[in-house]
Amino acid sequence: MESGWRLTLDDWADGDGAKLSKTAVDTSSWLPATVPGTVLGSLVDQGKLPDPVAGLNNLHIPEALSRHAWWYKRDFELPHGLRTGSGRRIWLEFDGINHTADIWLNGNHVGGLTYPFARSAHDVTAFLATHGANALAVKITPMPVPGSPGDKGPAGESWVDAGANQMNLNSPPTWPLRAGTGCRRSATGPPASGTTSG
Repeated sequence: MESGWRLTLDDWADGDGAKLSKTAVDTSSWLPATVPGTVLGSLVDQGKLPDPVAGLNNLHIPEALSRHAWWYKRDFELPHGLRTGSGRRIWLEFDGINHTADIWLNGNHVGGLTYPFARSAHDVTAFLATHGANALAVKITPMPVPGSPGDKGPAGESWVDAGANQMNLNSPPTWPLRAGTGCRRSATGPPASGTTSG
């Protein structure tokens, strides 16, 4: 689920998560988003801001960028042949949201997470349309006080443990449908007869 995302400033979104996570929402005025990536990375990729690592371009990045919430949205269909039904669960996994996320699927609040580069998995089985399109909307809110040590981690750490053991704490055992970083779907439950779980 790394392609097909759109991005807009919260002030311009014209709705909340319940409204924005509908397939009928027109995102044609939103920017294409780079996922995995950051809001800044998407704005640079779309030519809205200069690359901050080149020369003194970082002086042209407005500080206000770190003070606003942004919405990411993507419509998708479940992969053809995905087994759903009794004993099967569909999970939505995020591999590094910074700083706070509010996650909506088909008009339903799925959950949220907070802390830098947080990883999480959400059971979305009950919210999915197994036939036809689904709409996913994720509101990303920056740290309340960028640079404040209290915003670094759950216990105020000034470092981020991004090792596999830490990142796997919130994830159930899954059979991934799609690998990669950013956002993906995965399924759990008994494997189909004659198939492997890897």
